[in-house]
Amino acid sequence: MDLDAEVIAPSLKTLMATNRFICEVCNKGFQRQQNLQLHRRGHNLHWKLRQKTTKEVKRKVYLCPEPTCVHHDPSRALGELIGIKKHYSSKHGEKKYKCEKCSKKYVVQWHPFLKCSLHN
Repeated sequence: MDLDAEVIAPSLKTLMATNRFICEVCNKGFQRQQNLQLHRRGHNLHWKLRQKTTKEVKRKVYLCPEPTCVHHDPSRALGELIGIKKHYSSKHGEKKYKCEKCSKKYVVQWHPFLKCSLHN
């Protein structure tokens, strides 16, 4: 881990939210702040995409919200929010799909065909 990185520990609710950036006028949600800023133009509100700054920006790393996970440790944090979101879903998410041959359960439907040894 980069010792100068800012460690962010998102809650499970925040991590799994699909539309985290909400328009204060119409309450429409967006996945990215830039999309919200562009949307705000339609309301004739001031908008400005973040400009690159000359100040040194700290790199951010993200912790898994699962306390027993190795990625919950700041020294094993992942470098992108989408990465920790995918990690959480695949490793700790609800396993709703079951292989018809071996009954092993998976988070997403296509996993049995990639991982189940009976299919290879």
